[in-house]
Amino acid sequence: MKSEDKYCGEKTTMTLAQINQIVKNIDEMLDKARDRIQAVDEICDAQYLQGRGQYPITAIVYTAFNEDEQNVPGFTIQKVKYGGKKKMYLPELFNDEMLIEVFGDTARPQTIEEVKTKMRLFGEKFRLLIFSIDKRSYVLTQLQLWKLEFDAKGDARVTDKEVLYEAG
Repeated sequence: MKSEDKYCGEKTTMTLAQINQIVKNIDEMLDKARDRIQAVDEICDAQYLQGRGQYPITAIVYTAFNEDEQNVPGFTIQKVKYGGKKKMYLPELFNDEMLIEVFGDTARPQTIEEVKTKMRLFGEKFRLLIFSIDKRSYVLTQLQLWKLEFDAKGDARVTDKEVLYEAG
């Protein structure tokens, strides 16, 4: 991590050690994969790649939440299926106070049925950890912790966005 990186989160129930470990895990995975990701960009037709480039990065970031290592202090990490027939998986971090699902900043998790179901089941304890990756350098630029609530129509809405980490 660079000395100019900023850590926020005055109101979060996540500790600085937890945030630091998450950032470290993501940075290490991106460092391992950066050359290979850039090679894909170099060999693929730009028009075919357009709109598809984020998915390998999402998988790389998700791999940073390795169930075998369980290295985010105070959280248990598990892999959960979502997306119906697509058989897609994402990491969940949980403890007695929180259940957190991880998504990239291009996702719209509040529209996903599994997310709405978890909101109903876990209420105030449910959060989303949203990561942002620079599309050119493949560097983690931001982590946000989102709180969702249902509006009067029954749609999920983001009611609070807390910046936990921001690269400087």
